[in-house]
Amino acid sequence: MRDGMTARWLFQTWLVSVVAGSCLLENGRSSVYLSVFEDLRPGEIVGSIPVEDFKTDGGIELKVVKGSDFVDINPGSNQLTLKSPLDRDEGNSKIEAVVECKSTVDSASDFDQLNITVFITVKDVNDNAPEFDEKEYHINVSEELPIATIVFTGISATDKDQPGPNSFLQYSILPSEYSHLLDIEDPFKPVITVKNRIDYEKAKSFTVQIEARDQGNPSRASVVPLHVTVEDQNDLNPRFERDYYVSRRMKDGLLVIDPSPIRAVDGDALNANIRYSLSGELSSHFAINQDGQIRVRSNPPPPFAVFFVHAYEEKNPEKNATAIIKVQQGSNIHFENDLYNLKLSSNTPQGTVLARIKAYSETNNPLKYKILGIEPQMLRIEPSSGNIIMGKLPIQLKVFYEYNITATDGAEESHARVHVFVDAIADCSDGPRFERVESTADSPEGLTLVGPLKTNADQVSYELLNMKKDFHISSEGIVTMRQGAAPQCVVCEIVVLARDQHGRVGHTKVILRNPGLVMSTSSALTFLVLCIFCLILLMMVVFVCKKVSYVLQEKPFSSSDSSGWRHNKRNRMCWLNRSTDSGVIITGTMPTNGSRYVVNPEKGIDNRISDISVTGNITQTKSPGPVRTSGAHLVPVTVSNRDGAPTVYF
Repeated sequence: MRDGMTARWLFQTWLVSVVAGSCLLENGRSSVYLSVFEDLRPGEIVGSIPVEDFKTDGGIELKVVKGSDFVDINPGSNQLTLKSPLDRDEGNSKIEAVVECKSTVDSASDFDQLNITVFITVKDVNDNAPEFDEKEYHINVSEELPIATIVFTGISATDKDQPGPNSFLQYSILPSEYSHLLDIEDPFKPVITVKNRIDYEKAKSFTVQIEARDQGNPSRASVVPLHVTVEDQNDLNPRFERDYYVSRRMKDGLLVIDPSPIRAVDGDALNANIRYSLSGELSSHFAINQDGQIRVRSNPPPPFAVFFVHAYEEKNPEKNATAIIKVQQGSNIHFENDLYNLKLSSNTPQGTVLARIKAYSETNNPLKYKILGIEPQMLRIEPSSGNIIMGKLPIQLKVFYEYNITATDGAEESHARVHVFVDAIADCSDGPRFERVESTADSPEGLTLVGPLKTNADQVSYELLNMKKDFHISSEGIVTMRQGAAPQCVVCEIVVLARDQHGRVGHTKVILRNPGLVMSTSSALTFLVLCIFCLILLMMVVFVCKKVSYVLQEKPFSSSDSSGWRHNKRNRMCWLNRSTDSGVIITGTMPTNGSRYVVNPEKGIDNRISDISVTGNITQTKSPGPVRTSGAHLVPVTVSNRDGAPTVYF
């Protein structure tokens, strides 16, 4: 036994001497596999080289012969340490190193020197936050877009971490004041949509924060601002500064509007051009310009009026607004007359005082007068006295002019009219003269032709001063009636002007009798009388016919028609039911058996009523009676029932 134990001890000693100083790896491995995170710092331990029975003084020396740029062996140990930083995102996902193992002692082992391959896997660490491709984003969004409308798809972010949760991004809009307006429906797709109604009037621009977050543990995120500019759309009507305006006075022909001038602005702030118009009762007496000023068109204007002022967009009239204006003219200034008539001739000297206009102020304020008309140089008025003074006549003189006169105290004003009639418009100068001062013509066919009118000048042009709607004068001086015209005058007075090549003028009158209008009236009267006569004649014919018919019915017919005549007469007599008819009237209960009382012409015997019982029955008895002769007829017997409705029996 001692020999056996000795042999075992010798074997173990040999085995130890063989293993000691060898480079065999534990568990018979041929290489080493290690893994580290990429955030491992230089100097930190990557792992250990598992050499069997490695001891710091065991006579084993380890040295990195490949991959020394990344790893190294701590002196006197089998620990592999990091030499330089790792970054998997830069492509360093795997590192291969070779460690030389050499025995420093004599050994009987065949493994006293060995190259050990070390494979190091670098694991990703979520060390990179997502990065947007822009520092900020700007977009324009129209207001009133439908919900879920896509407004922006240009947002993009990347994560440098390796594919996987660390680089898998989700997008969202961070909560803020305006975050309720936009939305990202799919968090994995950065598509911006409308979430709620965007109103330009509430927010002309706003900013939201867009977040991109990876799925690492812990996760990393980045935020970028999205600046939104809201574009106004034409969705609002114009609006007046006030809904109700009042005017109690005028100045220079314009209504003075209280409490402020009429003004409307575009409700969308698009600065659209605003136009104005008037409507309503009495609005035709006023006109409004594009500045909102209302001018009086009639003179004098109505003292009281209520009408509408409309404001609308020039390019989109459907966008409009309405305000109300009340005109209540309570002026303290009054003219003696609302209308003045002046009659003058063309030879009235300049500077002649034609009339004096007088107005009164209830407040006794001094008044100033002003005159306006189509020919401002023909008449003028003295501002203080109101005297109308003759001025310079125009070259082309008319027979009628109208002027407006204004009296004002600086705060209020009142208006009156002046009608000017020119009596003798012919000038005694060297202008063209007609052969006849007045021409008279009859037109049997209703104003068809007059002329030619001749003057003493060689070359003249003709013009009608009135009735231009119905008549026309040619260059030869021939007056004709326009096609389709129907002048409503029996005697038409036309004023014709002739102008020579030097601008001098002459005038004449053409009197046209219009028998066509007279004939038309006479014809209408004749037709009316004829209709009345025919109506009377028709009534007489009807009356005569009725008389003849009655006579023919009463006259006896011939023997062949005598039976028919008697039958008709009998029918007429049998159905009489008047108070004057001759017959028997029985008041009581109607017979219940439906019997009738009749005359039997065959036997010459009539059935007579002999008794009316209490029960309402009528008893029939026979009594001799006269035999019917020619011309005999039935006698009506009237019986009234309980309801009061009479029944006639024969």
